[in-house]
Amino acid sequence: MSYREERRADAAAQAEQSRKAAELRAEQAREDRRLELEAKREEKRLAAEQKRQDEESKAERARKDAEAKRRQELADKRAKQQEKDRKKAARRAKVSKLTGWLNRNPVTAFVGFVMVCSIVPAVISQIGALSDAGVFVLLAALLSAMLEGTAWALTFMGKAAEDAGRPAGKYRVATWVTAFLAAGVNYWHWAEALPGHEWVAIVFAASSLIAIYLWDMKTHGSHGKTKEERRQEKARKKHLKDRRKHHKDIAEEADRLLSALPFEAVSDEEAFATAWRIKKGAEPGLSAEVYADAT
Repeated sequence: MSYREERRADAAAQAEQSRKAAELRAEQAREDRRLELEAKREEKRLAAEQKRQDEESKAERARKDAEAKRRQELADKRAKQQEKDRKKAARRAKVSKLTGWLNRNPVTAFVGFVMVCSIVPAVISQIGALSDAGVFVLLAALLSAMLEGTAWALTFMGKAAEDAGRPAGKYRVATWVTAFLAAGVNYWHWAEALPGHEWVAIVFAASSLIAIYLWDMKTHGSHGKTKEERRQEKARKKHLKDRRKHHKDIAEEADRLLSALPFEAVSDEEAFATAWRIKKGAEPGLSAEVYADAT
């Protein structure tokens, strides 16, 4: 082969190589472009997917927040209703307790009502009486409250003494002395203020007595012995009197037994039964003579 032919062959081979290289670069460029487009599409897809997930997550959070808010509102509503029901039940319980107490204690309720209606005018009347006499109104109020308060303090002290089993007579006497003193102040005041209308003075004087009278009747008069209890007490006294009359020697022996034994170690009936056995040698109501007559 000649030199020129070799040169042409080399040039053709180089041209073919350059063409192949250019095609390879073009193919590589197209592949790179395709990969870049695919990467961008994948990136967009991932971004869209992330956006969708974020929106779904946001919607889920919003739904959960709305559900939590609804539950909280329901809980608050139930709590408010329960509190309202509790207050209503408490009011009903108070009313029921009050009505129940009134049903069980009608006497106490009406006595308390009359006492208030009696005490208030009496105190006001005494304040007016002392004020008209030139006493400073505050001092007049204190002295009037002292007078009525003393009567009621003595009344309650007497009730406490009676409940404890102690004598209550001195408290009752002191109560009535104080009440009549207050009644005298009221009578004098209105007799002076309204001459010719003594009935008004009597009404105001009675206002210092009626409350004390009602309370005294309630605490003392309503707790006395019943007719049956009085009948039994009378029969018991007669029984003891007849026993001492018909069995004098046995009663004296029973008294000796009671004095010899510790206080309240035996009852009167037990002491008499024991004395009967000592004297008669038999159970109470029987004797050796009764047995002899029977046999």
